[in-house]
Amino acid sequence: MDYQQRGCARCGAVVHVANYPRKPRGLQADVEPGVVLRHSFCCSRDGCRRRLTPPSMRFLGPKVYAAPIVLVAAALLVALALARLPWSKGHAGVPARTARRWSHFFREDLPRQPVWLRLTGAFVPPLPSLTLLPLSLLARWGPLSPGAVDECLRAIASLTTRCRLHPS
Repeated sequence: MDYQQRGCARCGAVVHVANYPRKPRGLQADVEPGVVLRHSFCCSRDGCRRRLTPPSMRFLGPKVYAAPIVLVAAALLVALALARLPWSKGHAGVPARTARRWSHFFREDLPRQPVWLRLTGAFVPPLPSLTLLPLSLLARWGPLSPGAVDECLRAIASLTTRCRLHPS
């Protein structure tokens, strides 16, 4: 979808690129500069100036860790709990409390989102249990791999923005 060509949904004015840098945790220090940009647009009309952020596979909303880290760490926490193993901060440098908060997001907050209803309607058979999220969700795209993480993040990308240029 070309957000710039469509213009601002509120006032119809031209929309400018207004990308801004993020400093996501969990990435290597030598990551390419473009990877840490949050793609965004801004209405050009004074008085409106609405910031519009399209869905992202890099960042899950305001979370400070990169989206793949959030997804994999929350899934790892579930897997460790199933195996009755403790969490270690060595897992991507993520503190246990943070991983538990992410796991809570996937178990409690994600199922209340409209994107979840659309997504789960496509799963046959349905996901076994909300208590296994995000591990069960990630497993829908096969064994843990960069491709599976990408597909899962693509599926939930609309969670990463509150503003939309045009209703879909």
